[in-house]
Amino acid sequence: MLHQRDLDAIVASSPENVSYLCDIPQLPGVVSESQVHGIAFSERMEPTLVIPAVALDQWAQSDSLIKDVKIYGEFFYCKNDTLNRDNSSSAERKIAKIYFGQPRASDVADALVGVFRERGFVKGRIGFDESNVPTARMRLLQRKFPRVRFVPAREAFEEMRMIKSPEEIERIRKAVKATERGIQAVLEASGPGVSNRELQITYRTTVMREGCTPFFGVIGTGTESAIVNHLPSEYILQKGDIMRIDCNAIYKNYLSDVGRNATLGPPTLKEQKLFNALSMGVKKMEQMIKPGIKCCELFKAAVSTVQKSGIDHYRRQNTGHSIGLRVVEPPLISSTSNTRLRENMVIAIEAPYYELGFGGFNPEDTVRVTKSGVEKLSIMENKLYLV
Repeated sequence: MLHQRDLDAIVASSPENVSYLCDIPQLPGVVSESQVHGIAFSERMEPTLVIPAVALDQWAQSDSLIKDVKIYGEFFYCKNDTLNRDNSSSAERKIAKIYFGQPRASDVADALVGVFRERGFVKGRIGFDESNVPTARMRLLQRKFPRVRFVPAREAFEEMRMIKSPEEIERIRKAVKATERGIQAVLEASGPGVSNRELQITYRTTVMREGCTPFFGVIGTGTESAIVNHLPSEYILQKGDIMRIDCNAIYKNYLSDVGRNATLGPPTLKEQKLFNALSMGVKKMEQMIKPGIKCCELFKAAVSTVQKSGIDHYRRQNTGHSIGLRVVEPPLISSTSNTRLRENMVIAIEAPYYELGFGGFNPEDTVRVTKSGVEKLSIMENKLYLV
């Protein structure tokens, strides 16, 4: 990949790109963006993770194979004499080895300078993910290494991440499975008198029992099912309510995105008509997916199908997106996206509808693009459930 772009090294700065290179969590709430960097080298050199001392534990607790870890900044650990005994965890020992076994740089720029000098990168081309890097840091690096050409690499990361490896696909599959188990548990727990917040608890605990981490679960109930990013509430479910369930889970840094829908009691003619039309739009995309097709072609077909199937006023900005280390990754399935699908892309296909004062639906599946078509990673039937 680096040779194709004539790069001697590539540096990740955004949380998801660091996670992609180094297989560590994205550190939400632990450090601010741009404080962690992952570095891969074109020659047969070990990759490096540059991380603040306070976040060293995130690497130590992960499945990352990165061994060359550079830390910087102040943080204070003490070491007990029993550390090397059997009752100390692997994570504790990994922290101690790095924290007590090497000097700490003063700040992230100092750490980066140290890595480049240690590896002998005093000239050449280095791709730098510019997403979250302050201009002052880039200027400092350029002054320190005047013979190095730092080139933007954000788009290179986006292109790399579009095609998923077998390991990435299995992680997404695991996240999808946990999400569907959570949705099934929510449907089973639903009924008049149950609160929206209780359903949120049910979803989250079920996902955790599946070995995953709940990310964001939209469980819109009643007319509030039309609120796109519905937050947990004290709303009490009533007979006749619509339920729109649009949930995510994380497994080893990778996410799912699945939407299922239900009504409390038999649906009205309008509810069934709306859901059927939306479902037809999703099915149309599923039938069309194959390597080479443009995202804009999928979008136009989905919207047209929904309109012809009963919602003539239907409009959308997109009908899906790629998924991986973030819920929404490029490319979008939109009217302006000329990106062509490629084998082993993983995308979410959806046809949401939000009518304030009435409710909303969102049939959504996570699928993998195969050589000849599509593999559905979400296997729970995408129908209008009756609870």
